[in-house]
Amino acid sequence: TACFPPSPAFMPYLKEYFQQNRSVMINDVGTWATYCQRRLRHTESLQAFRRAPPSSLEIEACTLQKPFFIELFFMDESFAKRRVEIESSTTSGQVMELLARSLNLNPAQHSHYSLIEVRGGLERRYLRDDAFIADVISEWEAEIEASGQPPVGPNRFVFKRRTIPPTLLATPMSPVEVCLVYCQFI
Repeated sequence: TACFPPSPAFMPYLKEYFQQNRSVMINDVGTWATYCQRRLRHTESLQAFRRAPPSSLEIEACTLQKPFFIELFFMDESFAKRRVEIESSTTSGQVMELLARSLNLNPAQHSHYSLIEVRGGLERRYLRDDAFIADVISEWEAEIEASGQPPVGPNRFVFKRRTIPPTLLATPMSPVEVCLVYCQFI
């Protein structure tokens, strides 16, 4: 229920099963029905499909019925890395919104920031807002498994300003934004 929504024909039956079994306490059926119902609602709201199979991190989190965490890094060392709670269907855009709010960034500036996938210590790509974080982690695992070797450098997500327009200095920025942009320039 977290990686992809079921077919339209099967969806009503699955929803009804979860609803009817939420209060069943035999063999944790009710606990699982409640957990899966919540995850299905989130997956269904996205109207998108995952591209990659679940990673070992996701499978472990699912068996424990808990979210998992990723660490976000910044361009400098003045900000500690941030741990962010995610689920299988969490997108890059959702993580960006959460991070921008926690840093008190100017809402007008949110679209100028992005998460960057750093693979093997090299910047690989800017993640689109609709990219599933869990897909990226799954791709990392698949690459390591296929090569049979650990990556040369770290795999991580970096918070970075995507665009730096010439009018940047004329735009009002919070002290946090000034620090982030400064660190990106140097």
